[in-house]
Amino acid sequence: MTILDSSELLAQLPSELHADITHMVSELPDLFDQRRLAEMDAHLAGRVLASSSFIQRQAVRFPEISEKLLQGVDPINWCVDSLFEELTGRVDGVTDEATMMRLLRQFRNQYMLQIAWLDLAGAEVDSILQYLSALADALIRCAVEWAYSMACARSGIPRDEQGKEQQLIVIGMGKLGAKELNFSSDIDLIFCYPSRGETDGTRSTSNEEFFTKMCRMVIRLLDKVTVDGFVFRVDTRLRPFGESGALVLNHDAMEIYYQSHAREWERYAMVKARLITGSKEGKAELTTMIKAFVFRRYLDYGVFDSIRVMKRQIEAQLQKKGVEHNVKLGPGGIREIEFIGQAFQLIRGGRDKALQARGILKVLGLLADRNQISPLAAQELSEDYRYLRRLENHIQEIDDRQTHDLPTDTKNQLRLVLSMGFSSWLELLEKTQQTMKRVHQYFDRLVDFDEPSEQTDNTDWLDLTEEGLDSFLAAKGGSVSEETRKGIIHFCHSYPVRQLQEKGRQYIVRLLPMLLERLLIVEPEEKTVLIFLAMLEKICNRVAYLVLLVESPSVFNQLTRLAILSPWIVTQVTRSPILLDELIDPHSLYQVPSKDELQADLDNALLSIDSDDIEAQMEALRLFKQTSVLHVAASDLTGTLPVMVVSDKLTEIAEVIVEKVVTLSWKSICAQYGTPANASAQSVSGFAVIGFGKMGGIELGFGSDLDVVFLHKEAQIDEMTVGDRAISLGEFYMRLGRKIITYMVTRTFSGLLYEMDLRLRPNGNSGLLVSSESSFEQYQRKNAWAWEHQALVRARFVAGCSDVAERFNKIRSEVLGLRRDITTLRNEVVEMREKMRSTLLTKKQGFFDLKHGVGGIVDIEFIVQFGVLANANEHDSLLTYTDNIRLLHELNKIGFLSTLQQQNLDGAYKAYREASHHASLAEQPTMVPVDVVEEQVRQVALVWDEIMINN
Repeated sequence: MTILDSSELLAQLPSELHADITHMVSELPDLFDQRRLAEMDAHLAGRVLASSSFIQRQAVRFPEISEKLLQGVDPINWCVDSLFEELTGRVDGVTDEATMMRLLRQFRNQYMLQIAWLDLAGAEVDSILQYLSALADALIRCAVEWAYSMACARSGIPRDEQGKEQQLIVIGMGKLGAKELNFSSDIDLIFCYPSRGETDGTRSTSNEEFFTKMCRMVIRLLDKVTVDGFVFRVDTRLRPFGESGALVLNHDAMEIYYQSHAREWERYAMVKARLITGSKEGKAELTTMIKAFVFRRYLDYGVFDSIRVMKRQIEAQLQKKGVEHNVKLGPGGIREIEFIGQAFQLIRGGRDKALQARGILKVLGLLADRNQISPLAAQELSEDYRYLRRLENHIQEIDDRQTHDLPTDTKNQLRLVLSMGFSSWLELLEKTQQTMKRVHQYFDRLVDFDEPSEQTDNTDWLDLTEEGLDSFLAAKGGSVSEETRKGIIHFCHSYPVRQLQEKGRQYIVRLLPMLLERLLIVEPEEKTVLIFLAMLEKICNRVAYLVLLVESPSVFNQLTRLAILSPWIVTQVTRSPILLDELIDPHSLYQVPSKDELQADLDNALLSIDSDDIEAQMEALRLFKQTSVLHVAASDLTGTLPVMVVSDKLTEIAEVIVEKVVTLSWKSICAQYGTPANASAQSVSGFAVIGFGKMGGIELGFGSDLDVVFLHKEAQIDEMTVGDRAISLGEFYMRLGRKIITYMVTRTFSGLLYEMDLRLRPNGNSGLLVSSESSFEQYQRKNAWAWEHQALVRARFVAGCSDVAERFNKIRSEVLGLRRDITTLRNEVVEMREKMRSTLLTKKQGFFDLKHGVGGIVDIEFIVQFGVLANANEHDSLLTYTDNIRLLHELNKIGFLSTLQQQNLDGAYKAYREASHHASLAEQPTMVPVDVVEEQVRQVALVWDEIMINN
């Protein structure tokens, strides 16, 4: 054997580091055999060995591993399961704690040796953090499994009150939770078990005592320092109630703590929480609880105060002497990058599930994608994070010490310069200072949640007097009517305001001057002020919404802007304050989803609700409708949607809801009474909802009810469902129809879904709720009035069974295609129009009734319906569409309407519809000043006379 000339390893190394390498060569002559020189990169090996006294020590202890590393061999599968499997194989059969500790520490040191080598040899820092976290997971899982088996052998298996086995859940916090563990990190752990109960052994003990003793053993296995060192320093102070709290809690106790006692900073700490051990079911339940605690379902601007406090605490710590050289806690250190990400996560993570990710690099990318930070900021912060984490690891790999400070002694400075690839300590220091300076600038700029300016007037809003209000307004150069003055003072003295707790009071006195200045001074809207105050009176007990309006100028500005345009929107927010969340992002507010997106959104909203919880389903359906319609209303008011698209979108919302309600009702009735023969409870069969009126014509407005008819397939009179509580098919479909109506019209906390009008069914209110296909056809052919055939023009299939839809379409086409006497038909249509006008017309001097006035909406609809009924027997194209605009075009194509007539009716109809939409949003009747629509009225009346009277 020829010993390697150490000069090969010492080349390019500082002389101060030569002695360590020379000593290693003499200690491990076999490892540095000259014959191995060709198999290793001597310069790389020298740099790695010289950079870490930890590697030098472990290389002597584990020469076989060192040999593979010197040869560049890395056969390790860094998957947690693979590491865990190898470790459990090593400890198999071990029954004494001392041996277990030794094996865990040896395994830890062997793998930490390899990770340090890979890191110092130039591996990507992202990979190194993953390796360290995977190793920690494997060691924790093994320690927990062994401690559990030992505890069970002593006391029996812990079980809940139903006899189900209980397992310990270990929650990894901080960098361990995010899988970003640094080299010589401690690990923050919280322990939990699912339920109360006791063990089933002869020496039975409570689950609480069992798991407390077990957790103490787990901590010893990992934390205790022996001759072999330690596995990880374990910190359990983040548990509920900290050091004074129980070491381990059951799920219920933990939930009570986080709901009632946890501080805001604990939400911040829980952002990265990850469950490492436990049963799949136990972890799922605890994960749901933790996410509900950390991430609020609205954009959580209420967390601003907490973020401000934490930021001030960080800034105070930066004043400590020497902290500027700490790459974690110093100005611009790792902590500040993490704080930027987690601040945005706390605010937005409840609404944007993707932002619940744990890794900071992924979060920075997501924030850039969502325009919360710039792409450049995300790029530079990611680069800086990787640099600082690599530097942090190299500092700790020098001697396996948990330190984040740049070394002050020359030898370790040289080691760090060598490992980081710099030419001098000055160069490294300059690069580090530049990096941290840039991070700190982003920290100051991106987490800019300064306190809102305090009110500068001396108005006592919580005990407001007329003199105080007048003084405030005079200082702003404004005044109000007596009615508005009384309304404002009434609000300030109202019971809900007087009952506010301290935080609510703080925010209401900030909000009131903002509101009055916006709606009385900047843009005087006294009526809107009173409507707005009525809303605040209803919602002010939910302080989060007051916080939202004060802390988020975009929400406040959006709501006041839309409130001026539409009292209807304020009414909707009053009924469901959660709609405020929709105003936060202007971009998404004016993005109206497609029908496919609506269906996906509704499916997601119902996903977590039990199939038999009808009340919760009803609430989810109503919130879905309100949210979806709000997007359409905002787009309509600001002119981003054409009038016909507004109706299309409102109709799509109704269609999606009806489809879902039919499916839910079908499943409910099938669960009670079984299914029709050859049918499935999962798919609607033999039943259809037919839309008439505005629903059928794809012309719904904001306040429209739904005109529908229920049809079912033909069935023998004695045909029964298949199930334990079988009923006739007629009764089955009748109950299905009633269930649908229940879903739609029941008034819950959030109101009803839609008013339902079923009077267009055969024989109207005296007819059966659900008609068979044949009875519907027979009625339409033999008993229906002309006006009922007019209604059929706008009828279409909306939801249910496609076979019934096909049968309905055939009936409709045949009935509409019947040959009719034109004179008789014209007379019947005109007679019905006059009868409706005499009953329904609203008269007001100087105003026009958009719907029933002469030359209004109904006149256009009747012209279209007459045209279809008079010509469908010769022109199949008239049977394709149900909406008036496309039917007007078809009637022009066949020559029934001239191009001028069609254009005039088309333009008037769109203008009337737009005015109707805006009247609904303004909570006003569909009346407009005559001069606004004078030309359209004249044009429609002229066409009516030409087609219906003088023809």
